[in-house]
Amino acid sequence: MKDRHITFNILPLIALLISSLPLLMLGYPQGHDWLFELIRVAEYKNALFVDKQFPPYWGSNLYGGYGSPIFIFYAPLYAFVSSCCSWVMGSITSGSMGALIIFSIIAVISMQLLLKAALGNNTFVNDAASRIAGYFFILNPYLLCNKLLRNANAEYAALCISPLALYGLLIIDRRPKMGTSILAIGLALTILAHNLTALVMMAFILVAAVVLYVSSKRILMALGGVVLALGLSAFFWVPAMYYQPFVRIDRMIQGKFDFHNQFQPMASFFGYTEFYSIGLLVPLVLICAVGMFWIACKRRELMSLKFCLLLFLASLFFLFLQTKASIFFWEQIPYLSLFQFPWRMMGPIAIACAIIIGCSFAYLCREQSRKIVLSAEIVILVICVINAVPHLKDTEALPESVSRVLSEVLRGDTIKNEALPATVLDEYLPRLAYPDIWLINRQRKFGSVVNAGPAGCELRVILDSGTSIMVEARTEYPTRLQILRWFFPGWTCTNNGMPQDIHASRTGTIDISIPAGSNSIDLTLKPPSLRRNCLWMSLVLFLCWIAALAFPPGKRYLMSGKPR
Repeated sequence: MKDRHITFNILPLIALLISSLPLLMLGYPQGHDWLFELIRVAEYKNALFVDKQFPPYWGSNLYGGYGSPIFIFYAPLYAFVSSCCSWVMGSITSGSMGALIIFSIIAVISMQLLLKAALGNNTFVNDAASRIAGYFFILNPYLLCNKLLRNANAEYAALCISPLALYGLLIIDRRPKMGTSILAIGLALTILAHNLTALVMMAFILVAAVVLYVSSKRILMALGGVVLALGLSAFFWVPAMYYQPFVRIDRMIQGKFDFHNQFQPMASFFGYTEFYSIGLLVPLVLICAVGMFWIACKRRELMSLKFCLLLFLASLFFLFLQTKASIFFWEQIPYLSLFQFPWRMMGPIAIACAIIIGCSFAYLCREQSRKIVLSAEIVILVICVINAVPHLKDTEALPESVSRVLSEVLRGDTIKNEALPATVLDEYLPRLAYPDIWLINRQRKFGSVVNAGPAGCELRVILDSGTSIMVEARTEYPTRLQILRWFFPGWTCTNNGMPQDIHASRTGTIDISIPAGSNSIDLTLKPPSLRRNCLWMSLVLFLCWIAALAFPPGKRYLMSGKPR
């Protein structure tokens, strides 16, 4: 028991430490999108703690202060955790790294829980197998690529949380209510972390539910968990889908980012030459799985491994989606083209292969001694570390000249005055916006939120915050004011306390027509109505769900005092 206790406590910590070692030694990594990620977190934190938006929906400093509805569309979970960590730790970079470490811990714990549920019996071999799945997963080159080389932190967070949803699916058979709840929580958090990863995971969960529970009423519990997850996260994904035509999402699938131009040679998948390469362990695990299935067939035990077999077939399908032969699927399956890069399917493969290696280890070593099992576990951990070393070594620190000024760069006024971008393609720029007008007005040093009207119009700005503007205007004739904010659903205006219509100008800013005389204009941005309604729906559903768990029908019946 002593060696088991030591292994359980030390080896997962070692794997976690190694996977996060570049963060601890070098600081925030200089990956592909490091500045975009940090600006998004800085703007989310500003929206949350300064503008008091909950949940945030508008980046007020983006586009030189014209703002952006980025947080209606960009999955919020990583930015939320990073913002909270930043508030505690005192800096955006520290908070962002803290969030990555938190999600890494979640990945190891959720993967271990998933394997224990898949294997059933709590034996020494099964415990070791669950830890091995955790090592393989957290040290997988593709996960390290997202965390250290691409700065794809939202996708990384979603991959780390996804095993939790699968864990809930598996325990529905033994503990239906708990399983349904964990499935709903895990899938809802995955949706809030990265909606594209969530699409793949939801599709797999639905297929797995049919395979596992097709002859049982448990399938209704699994489907209920998926529906509950969609309801809990509806405040994000419903508005994100509805308001897509208002922004330039189509830019995400054009030119270089069109998936037709992003298929890579198969030889680059399994190795270490490319940042998206997943290493040599994945094909070895798949080969090992074939051997396990062959042995299980001879022993007439294949049905006990049907979940593992499903994962194996899913892995082959995800590999197929990375070849040009799969273009038909990419063109026909809704939203699949938004993945942009077919090699993003490496993430689901990493999850599947982590489960497969754990199940294979448990199956093939179930009759071995504890000494052999423990030795094999340590060897596998060492192999996982070696497999991770190339991506760990490729991690680069931010230049010292950048690190010194980064806290100043990430200030709201710097993001505004220097017009720092939060995305590569301006895909969350309102569709009506004239792309260069905010750059032209940058020469004005953003002196006023409102363009002066004709001669004789006196203007005084009382308040100029990201989502609230107050202006006093005195004019001899009816005139039109141009407010230097992008027109977008959610803006409301009053003039002298009465509702005032607003319109989009030819350049996409807000136009207000005012009468002659004194005008007291109050312009406020609130979440679009659909966002507000969906937020209330998600909140009511959450409260009803909690009430149902706390007071199940039988318990309510007993509390009523009536005989059963």
